[in-house]
Amino acid sequence: MSQRPTITLVDNPVAVTTDIDETTGITQPAEKPPTQRQPRRQEQPAPKRAQLKQQPETAETNPYAGMRKVQAPVRLFPPLWDGLEQIVRELRDEGHDVDKTAVLNAVLHFNGPTDIDAARELVNRWRALLAKPPARR
Repeated sequence: MSQRPTITLVDNPVAVTTDIDETTGITQPAEKPPTQRQPRRQEQPAPKRAQLKQQPETAETNPYAGMRKVQAPVRLFPPLWDGLEQIVRELRDEGHDVDKTAVLNAVLHFNGPTDIDAARELVNRWRALLAKPPARR
């Protein structure tokens, strides 16, 4: 039987070295570890939904100015995703530069719940829908 090779692990998470120990071959970390990177910008607290809804739709200020979008893993049922895709396709055919993210953001901003009571009611309605028996084919 052949012998398995031995692997020696070296703890060097920052991968910054200055000296190599000739006897062991292990690198020694630099005297001063590198400082952590500073974020590109300070995170701004998200405005409360009620504050966003209070502004009229014709307001001349953008409540999301300077904010970056958060990439969120959202799972949708295929018919919802396909319906959204169809809407986006039709809007593009009409010459509108739009994508699914823009439509979803608009839906959440203009039609999403504004407080916990509205959110609770919406979730209860959704769960009641999902609890119904499947349609017969």
